[in-house]
Amino acid sequence: MIHSLLHHLEQLEQTNTRFNAQNINKNSSRFMISPETEETVKNELENAIHSNNFSKWLSSYFSTPTYDDLENIQKRSEPLSDNELLNMLRNGNVLYKPDHIKLVITTSQDGSINLSVYGTVITITSLDHKQLVYWLNQDNKISISNVELFDKPQDIMTVITHLFNQNVLFFENEDLTLS
Repeated sequence: MIHSLLHHLEQLEQTNTRFNAQNINKNSSRFMISPETEETVKNELENAIHSNNFSKWLSSYFSTPTYDDLENIQKRSEPLSDNELLNMLRNGNVLYKPDHIKLVITTSQDGSINLSVYGTVITITSLDHKQLVYWLNQDNKISISNVELFDKPQDIMTVITHLFNQNVLFFENEDLTLS
């Protein structure tokens, strides 16, 4: 698990901020690591754990399916646009998240929310989006009346459509075996 975290953090860094050996001395070149070097490495790890990247990694790690064929997760063969899905909700359709879908939510140090499914993270900063995440976390259904509660329904529809097209949200009357 730690290896996965360190690999994730290394991939996210724009610049290489890994241990830079500033405190290396002649004693560190042998098999003995100096106390200063050890402390530097500990501080680097602690800073990484207290960063926004840790929360993102954590949600990705726990939402990634544990089976080997992650690449076989089916996405919708005919994705819908935001407007198409919005019109379907206006026509009375209701969306829900099935129980078998692993949805992981973490909060970053900066207050943003990481919504993750199948290992993919969406970072959410909007208060409207946070309300949507709350509904999803409570296994609530999403209807047009929910969407119309927001000042900018189109912004919410972007996230809802993404989740629908990723086979995270389904229509109540939809046969899950045909998605």
